[in-house]
Formats: sequence, structure tokens, C-alpha cells
Amino acid sequence: RSDVRLKSVQIPVPASWVRVRDEIRKRAKEQEVLPASEFATICASADRTEDRVTDPDLQRGLLLMLHQMGVLVAHGLTDESTSIEGLTLLDPNWLTTAIYALLADGELREREGIFDRALLRDVLLRREDVVAASYGPDRLDYIIDMMQRPEFTLAFRLPGPVEPPRYLLAEALPSATPAVVRGWEKNSLRFRYRYPEYRDSLIPTFLVIANEYFGPDPSRWRFGCTLEI
Repeated sequence: RSDVRLKSVQIPVPASWVRVRDEIRKRAKEQEVLPASEFATICASADRTEDRVTDPDLQRGLLLMLHQMGVLVAHGLTDESTSIEGLTLLDPNWLTTAIYALLADGELREREGIFDRALLRDVLLRREDVVAASYGPDRLDYIIDMMQRPEFTLAFRLPGPVEPPRYLLAEALPSATPAVVRGWEKNSLRFRYRYPEYRDSLIPTFLVIANEYFGPDPSRWRFGCTLEI
């Protein structure tokens, strides 16, 4: 019996869609960033008519499926109604290489997870396994933006008029719990949730989602935070 939560696994995928998927994977080895207009060209450029995907709605459906499968990352895609015009397609390996480079960087941890475009660039250039040309200044905003999107929920922009903008990568926060100066008021309602186990990324993800509730002098660390609500 198939799992009712995975109804789509029973739906046959057209051979024309498989062709596009394979071509995108091939392109990703040579071209990390691809305009969506080129994706449309790939869809419609097969030799045989039956291998072409020319309908814009089918192209959008195929793009969404490839995005959900992790074959590509559609930068700017927010929901199923989003048009593919103006989107930029990213190689997932190219994107995750940049994110892991940040997570592993000692200087970023010394800065308690705070970074800007210049530091991101420096981190990537320090990596021996990174080709500098692949992460040019014109591509840094793709990385920063994707880290803030719901698919990743890794970072958020720090408030304030500081230029250039600064961001916080929550998983790079220090692990030590800081002393919380302000105590509880006498009649405060206090309760605690206990989890026998949870994903390591749970608290950093929560920090990103709840960042609007940080006070002017917030306490936040790898495994917790204080909020003002």
C-alpha cells in the first residue's frame, strides 16, 4: 500500500521531463547560475516534437518539480503560481558549498555568526576547493538571499541603518549559554517544553523565524535565546 502522504510517487513522469532534468544536471557541471529564459529554451529545443515542453504552464510545473527534488534551486520562486520569467536557476551543489564554507569558518564563529557580503567573499576565497570565478561579487546576493528563504531558514538581516547590510547565520552562534541579566517578575507564568530528541537545526531555525522579537540587546546562542513579546 502506498503512503497516502506520497500520492505523487504513483504519477508517471513524461519522458520529455526526464530529458530536461538530465540536461539541467549536465549544465550544472559547467554553469552554476542559469537564467530562467535558458531553462525555457532547454524545454523547447529537443529534436523530436514529443520530447519538447513548450507550454508555459507545463514548464512552470516542471521547474517547480525540479526545485522540490533538489535538481536545481529556483531563486525567486515563492509558490506554485510564480511565473518562471525573471527567475534565476542555481546549481544546488554550488549553493550548499558556499553555505558550508560559512558554517565551517573560524572567523565567522569569532564574530558570533555576523557577516556581510565582504566577509562572505573572503570566506569563499580562503577555501582551496573553491574556484573564485564561480563566486564573483555579482553572485553573492543569490547566496545571501537563499539563506533567508523558507527553504533554508539559515540567516536573517540584522535591523538598523548599518551599511553595508549585516546578517546573522544562526548556526554559527556560540554554544555557551550567556548569563541572562533580567530575572522573572514575581507573578510570571513559567513553563518548559522538554524534547527527548530533536534536530540540531531546530533552535537555529527558530532563531531565524523569531528574529523580529529580539530586543535591543538580545541574548542569543546556538541552543537558545530570549525574546520580548
